[in-house]
Amino acid sequence: MRKGKTRWLWILVAVYIAFIFSNSIANGQTSGELSGSISEAIYSLLQKWGLKLNPDVLHHVIRKLAHFTEYAGLGVLIRITTGRSVSSGAWLLRLVFLISVPLVDETIQLFVPGRGGSFWDCLIDMAGYLTGFLLSALIARLFAKRKRDSNPGGRDALVLKNIRERKDTSTLEIRGTYYK
Repeated sequence: MRKGKTRWLWILVAVYIAFIFSNSIANGQTSGELSGSISEAIYSLLQKWGLKLNPDVLHHVIRKLAHFTEYAGLGVLIRITTGRSVSSGAWLLRLVFLISVPLVDETIQLFVPGRGGSFWDCLIDMAGYLTGFLLSALIARLFAKRKRDSNPGGRDALVLKNIRERKDTSTLEIRGTYYK
């Protein structure tokens, strides 16, 4: 990946983490009102479909899904930014993001009025991160396989095809090198 593109991706990661932390800085009332309005909209939609759920349970589930989804997005961004690298440095960096961002996020909430940090929320955050990272890696692998399958053999297949079609078989060319 080009350095300029990588730099912009890291800036995007930083902005995304700032978004996550900004959600944690919101006081309990503001956070509750936001998730409450989302819960009410989903609750009324579910009622229209004939589903009866406890609104408090639904609100709790929506708050936990928000954690999971937020961190799934971070996992996708880290996967895109670090690419397919299997170096120990890349894996260490991925692990640092997996552990440190949720811990800092939940620690911030300990100091915000009406909020509290939670070990379980850290685990939900980490599960979301891993899910986003692994799903994006799987999708990238499937697209790469599809691309390979659309050009079976790649350049080597083209060379072999040229050799077969060649009338003069006294000279063999493989990747620009001629053999007699």
